[in-house]
Amino acid sequence: MQRGLPLLLLLLALVAPLPRVPPSQASAPPRTCGAAGQEGATEGREAEEPGARAGAAPVCDAREGQGEAGDVGSGGGGEGRAQEYLGVLDEAERQLDAGEWAQAAELFSRVAHVGEGGGTVWAAAGSAGAWGAQEMAVRERMLQGRGWAHTLLQSHALAERDLDEGVARFPGNSRMWERRGSLHFDMGKMHEAYEDFSHVLALRPNDIDALRWRGLAAHRLRRHPTAIADLSRVLQAEPMDAFLLKTMALSYTCMGQYRESLPLWQQAVQRHGDMAEMWEEKGSVHRILGEALPAMHCLLTALHIRSSVAVYRNIVALRRGLGDYQGAIAYAREGVRAQGGDLELLYAEACALHALGDLPQALAKYTHLFAQRPSSDKEASFLIAAFYQRELLAYTVARLDLPFAAFHVDAHMPVDLKNAWMRREHPKTIPSYQRINATVDQWEHAMWPLTPGGAMSDAALALIAAADVIGERAHCHVDGMLRNKMQLRMAGLAALDVMQQVRRTWEAVAKAQEQEEEEEEEEGDGGIGGWRDVFQIIARWRQIANPTDATFWKDLLLSPQRVAVRSTTPIKVYDLETVKYYPVHDRAVALTRATLLEHEEAFDANYTRFSLPRSTYGNKIEAASDLAALHAAVGRDFSALTFTHSALHPGRLIPGTEFQGKKTNHSYDFYTETSLDAGKWSKYDEEMTAAWES
Repeated sequence: MQRGLPLLLLLLALVAPLPRVPPSQASAPPRTCGAAGQEGATEGREAEEPGARAGAAPVCDAREGQGEAGDVGSGGGGEGRAQEYLGVLDEAERQLDAGEWAQAAELFSRVAHVGEGGGTVWAAAGSAGAWGAQEMAVRERMLQGRGWAHTLLQSHALAERDLDEGVARFPGNSRMWERRGSLHFDMGKMHEAYEDFSHVLALRPNDIDALRWRGLAAHRLRRHPTAIADLSRVLQAEPMDAFLLKTMALSYTCMGQYRESLPLWQQAVQRHGDMAEMWEEKGSVHRILGEALPAMHCLLTALHIRSSVAVYRNIVALRRGLGDYQGAIAYAREGVRAQGGDLELLYAEACALHALGDLPQALAKYTHLFAQRPSSDKEASFLIAAFYQRELLAYTVARLDLPFAAFHVDAHMPVDLKNAWMRREHPKTIPSYQRINATVDQWEHAMWPLTPGGAMSDAALALIAAADVIGERAHCHVDGMLRNKMQLRMAGLAALDVMQQVRRTWEAVAKAQEQEEEEEEEEGDGGIGGWRDVFQIIARWRQIANPTDATFWKDLLLSPQRVAVRSTTPIKVYDLETVKYYPVHDRAVALTRATLLEHEEAFDANYTRFSLPRSTYGNKIEAASDLAALHAAVGRDFSALTFTHSALHPGRLIPGTEFQGKKTNHSYDFYTETSLDAGKWSKYDEEMTAAWES
C-alpha cells in the first residue's frame, strides 16, 4: 500500500480538471466570434462575413505559456483559456457600449497577443474540437472593437493601425470596413473613406448608413453624380433628413444644375420651415437664376427667422443686381449694424453709392474701407477693388464739367493701372502710379444734391421712355441675368446716342458728296470717324453705368511688359455648369468637333501643335457627342483654335477663339479663350474699318 500511494497520486494529478472558469463567466455558454453587444460580429452580420470560420487554421502562438504583462491566458489550457478570452471581449464590448471607451480599449489590449502572429495558441496547448479554431475570431473581434474604441477616443493613429490590419486580414468583415470608413471620414481622408464605404456596399449593397456616408464623402470629393445617386437612395428611406436634403441640393448647385436643386430646397423648407439656412440657400439659388421675387421672399423669410451676415450679403447682391441701389444701401447698412463691420457689406454699400452717383459718400466709404485690416484673402480683395474704384471715382469727379465725350478712361488712365485692375493685383505692384486727386471746386460740384425723379422736360421724359423700351429689348433673357433697370436704361440711352451720332455722320457724308467735298469731314460735336467711335460710345456708357465692373479696350491694355491679353469664359468647370454660359455647351462642343475635323490639328497644354489626321482620328471625333468623348478621341488635353474668314482678303484666315478641353480628377473643364496681340488686333481693325467704310 505504501508503494501504491505515490502511483495513485500521480494518476490523480494526470486526470485533474482544467482550470476553472471565473464565477462571473461560469454560466456563459461557449461562443464564437460575434457575441451579442459587439456590433457587426453576430448581430447584423451578413452571411458572407466571417464568423466561426469553418476550416480555419488551428490557433497557435509562439508565446505559449509565457504571455506579456497584462495579457490574459498566459498559461492554462484549451477551452478554459478560450472562455477567458471571450469573457474579456464580452466585458470590453459592454464597456464600449456604455461609453467607457478608454477602459474598453484597455480590456481589448489584454487579448491583443491572441493571433498576433497568425499562430495557434490553443492547438499548441493540445486543445481539440471547436475551441481550436477560434483564435482568429478573437483577434477579429479585438481589432474591430479596439479600433473603434480608439476612433471614439480620437486616437486616430492607433485606430488606423488596428483597422488597417483588420481589413487586410478579414476583408469579408463589412463592419471592419465601415468602422475604418468612419475613422477616415473623421480624419478628413475623404478618398479613403469613399473607398472603405464602397467596400461595405460591395458586401451589403442596400446598407443605408454606408450609402449615407459614401454619399457625403463623394460630395466632399466633388464626385457629385455619385453623391446624388447615393443620397437619393437614403432619402427614399429617410425623407425627413434635413441635412441630407441640403447636401444633395448642394451637389446639384455645385454642378450648376440650379433648377434641379430647387425641388429639394422646396422639400427642405416645407419640412423644416424654421431653419433659416434652408430658406437662405433656396433664395440664393433663385437669385443666381435671376428670379428676383422668389429670391427676395426666401431671403426675407430667412432674415425673419435668424439674422445672419450671409443673408444680408445675398439681399444686397440681389438689390444691386436689380439696379435698386437705394435698397442695396439700406440693407447693407442694416446688416453692418446688426452683424458688425462686415467688410463685404461695407464694400457693397460703397459700390451702390458709386453706381447711384453719390460720389462724395462713395469716396467716404472707400476711404473707410482702406482703414480696415482684412482677416482673409477675400476681405483683402474688397480693399484692392475699392482702391481702383476710388481712382475711377476721382477721375469722374475731375471731368464733371467737361463734355460727355471727354470721359475716356482707356485713353487717360495709365496702362499699368488698368492691367493691375483687370488682374485684381495689389496696388503695390504699380509703385510709380500717381493717384488721381480732384480739386476742391470739383468735389464741391460733385456734392450738389441729387434729385432723382425731379421735374424733367417732356423731351427728356420721351427720351427716357424710349431708352427703357430699347433697353428691355437688349436684355438677355437667360438664367442668371437679373433685370437691372438702371443698366437697361443706360443701354437704351447708349443705343439712342449711337443712332444719333451715326445719323449725323451719314448726313454729313451725304452732304459732302453732294458738294463733291468727300475729303472734308464734319466738324464739331457728334461726328463719327470710324467703327471704333461707334463702339467707344457704347463703352463709355457701360463704364459710367457700372463703374464697379472694369471695362477696357483690349488693345489699350497692351504694353512692352504685356504683349498679349487673354480673356477666358468658363462653360463647365469640373462638374460646375456655369449658369450664364452652359446653355451654349452643345453648340460649343459641335463647333469644337467641326474645328478639329476641318484643321486636323490641335494644341497641347504648352501650346505645341500636334496633328489629328482624319484617317486616324476622324471617326472617333465625329462620333463624340460631349466633351468627355472628344477628350477620349483626342487622347489628351487640347485647345482647338477657330479661325475667322477674312472678308477683305478672301482666303486669309485670322486666328479667333479657342475651345479648351482639360481633364480633371473625375470630370472635365471646358473653356473658351480669346487672346489678342498687336498683330491680331491690326488684322481685325483692318477688317472692321473696311466693313464700316463700305
